[in-house]
Amino acid sequence: MSSSIDSVTPLVSDLWKSLIKEEGQIFDGIVNVRDVLHKFALANRFMFNYKKAWRGKEKAKEAVDGGPFHGYMLKATALDANNGIYPVAFKIVKSESLENWLWFLENLKAALNEDREIIIISDRSQSIISAVRQVYSDEMHAHCFRHLKENFLKFLEKYHLSKATKGTLEDHLDIIAYTFQVKACDRALDRMKRLCAEAYDWVIESEPKHWAKCQFPKKRYGKLYSNVAESFNGWVLKERELPIMGIIEKTREKLTKYIYKRKNKAILWKLLVGKRIDEILALNVKLGEKMQIMSCSTHIFEVREIHGNFGVDIERKSCGCGKWEATGLPCENGCATTMKANLNVYDFVEECYHKETQCQIYSETMRPVPTHDMPSLDFFEDETDDDGYINELSEPDKLLPPRCKKPPGRPRRK
Repeated sequence: MSSSIDSVTPLVSDLWKSLIKEEGQIFDGIVNVRDVLHKFALANRFMFNYKKAWRGKEKAKEAVDGGPFHGYMLKATALDANNGIYPVAFKIVKSESLENWLWFLENLKAALNEDREIIIISDRSQSIISAVRQVYSDEMHAHCFRHLKENFLKFLEKYHLSKATKGTLEDHLDIIAYTFQVKACDRALDRMKRLCAEAYDWVIESEPKHWAKCQFPKKRYGKLYSNVAESFNGWVLKERELPIMGIIEKTREKLTKYIYKRKNKAILWKLLVGKRIDEILALNVKLGEKMQIMSCSTHIFEVREIHGNFGVDIERKSCGCGKWEATGLPCENGCATTMKANLNVYDFVEECYHKETQCQIYSETMRPVPTHDMPSLDFFEDETDDDGYINELSEPDKLLPPRCKKPPGRPRRK
């Protein structure tokens, strides 16, 4: 990023950048923008104009997108046994092209156990969709529901619908995505079709089999979002402002500390599962206390609740609501029946959530990487000009940022 300013008062554009980057702003219109600018200027005792505000926005964009060195970070993140973030791999590229995603996923597949079934959750970028289809398979690819919902609401803006109608359509979309039952999903689709045929057509074209829980062909443990990847972005936000060598080295140091810390925490678990999983089970147990249960055999039960009756087979770890099989955790009906059978709920939790699994996940540590024969990271700080750009280098062993072409046309606006 740009070199630091030695004066007591920072640049106006830097202050405006901090406001955008650290707090975040959503503007309803140009009047709202001017009002916020005016209040911010008064609070910080300086005069503002459009040029300074625009420069602040550009600096904030540089900070979020990777600093003045540009480029993109491709990354793969997973969840550990306690639903915590587990970084798997990352790569610095000049663009999110199909070629780069193919290289990344091919090497990711080679590094992991190929016999393991891996579900990939991402946004609906065409380059990612094509790469996943070629390296893994189309049925292994789940689309992030948050991104899809944003696109759906944006699509509805084209039609002159009332606020109530938009809200109802959004509710139907949530039911389609979240329900574990096919019939409930079909009912929501039918109601959406009767309310707005265009919205129904959009949902069908978006292929619900990639994002609706009940239609996804593989086990995705109830996960709908790619927020773990976005959390990783926030985790390495400062590191992304560095040159390539700085990003790699600082991120490696951060990962080393992170994995070692998680490893020591896993050893201290007092229960079979971690705190987050235990909280989910505790909630399900509490909800299960209100259920009416009828025994059909030693392991088959009928659970009666407000929404209807569900059959539960604790031997097969299955429930008619679909949650148990989809998540690997006993649902409220499953918890109610295991307690009626005087059994321990923890014995019916899938192995991927166990303490032993968590210890295995963090059993490997990051190995030391010798850097005594590599260029010093401080070199880049000394060789930047006042605007934060690297001056011409004479030594051939210095790693430069990727050559990035500015995309054609005007930048997209949110």
